[in-house]
Amino acid sequence: MTNMKRTLFTKIAMLACASLFIFSTVYAQENADSYEVEEKTENVKDSKANKDLPYQNKNLKTKVSNILLGDSPVELGEGSLFEYSITGTKLQQSNVTYYYYPKASAIVLQVASTLSKYYIFLNKPNCISMKKAFNQYLKDFDAHTLSKKYKETYAAYGHITAEYRQGMIGTGTKTKPKTSLGYRFVKKSPYFCFTMWPAEAEAFIPGTDVEAGEGSSKMTFFMTKKQGAKMLEFIDESIFEEMENMAQQNLQEKEVFADEY
Repeated sequence: MTNMKRTLFTKIAMLACASLFIFSTVYAQENADSYEVEEKTENVKDSKANKDLPYQNKNLKTKVSNILLGDSPVELGEGSLFEYSITGTKLQQSNVTYYYYPKASAIVLQVASTLSKYYIFLNKPNCISMKKAFNQYLKDFDAHTLSKKYKETYAAYGHITAEYRQGMIGTGTKTKPKTSLGYRFVKKSPYFCFTMWPAEAEAFIPGTDVEAGEGSSKMTFFMTKKQGAKMLEFIDESIFEEMENMAQQNLQEKEVFADEY
């Protein structure tokens, strides 16, 4: 009888653990945006959603106020996006960690999937263009004017020249691909997307081919409204100004003046 009770308890415990794991996985996974006529941007409730400065990162100052800025990346926060799976048949979610990288004066998206980790560098003009593109996407989504013709959508909001790196943040493959800003429908759901086109590798030491590595291939990144809104928190141009001011202040505090005699 004791063995039967023990076996029953073990099965119940295993079932509970399995249920918890399934719940956690579903909770972490972002859902596609429904494109129904009556739907508005319910995931972006900020009344400034379509204005020039919609997403201010109010917690940034408290996060990095005590950090001495040098060449080390400063973590800003986390989010996620979607990429095509290795088979290219479906979308899979990847984690994103956002950094400010003083050495390059850029916001860096560290994209981590099950198989790889790489970095997308956005300078200040890139961030401004990305923000404008996403805000226009929200307007078009709400106005229900999104097209389902790929040739009209993948670069609907223009192009930028971003930077892609693979390996450590300062080493490995480095390319500067043309990047299209637009949107794509996957099945019945639209996604804001940016496509990085194939590009040849650049040397990390200008004028040489040292560690030039292989070039980068075509990559497309997809975001729901919620994921895009999270991205805008960390690519706002005000972050550049705040970081630069903090770095200058830290330098001034470190200066040593001669003693008067």
